[in-house]
Amino acid sequence: MPERIMKPFSVSCLDRKMVVVGRGLHVAIGHVKKQPGSNSGSRSSSYSIHWQDVDVPKEFSDLTPSSSQILHA
Repeated sequence: MPERIMKPFSVSCLDRKMVVVGRGLHVAIGHVKKQPGSNSGSRSSSYSIHWQDVDVPKEFSDLTPSSSQILHA
């Protein structure tokens, strides 16, 4: 997870994406992907997450989220 989201306040999921919101409304989107070679017959699977930082306007830097909802993915 990106460093600037040290203390996540809210997490939402949609399909294979996770949206994490931290202090100052910093947002990171995690793209979840099943690792190739994961055994389909096994109870456990391997996944990787590729994180994407989303920049927000400086005017929101002092805000703290209490919840989040994905409106468009």
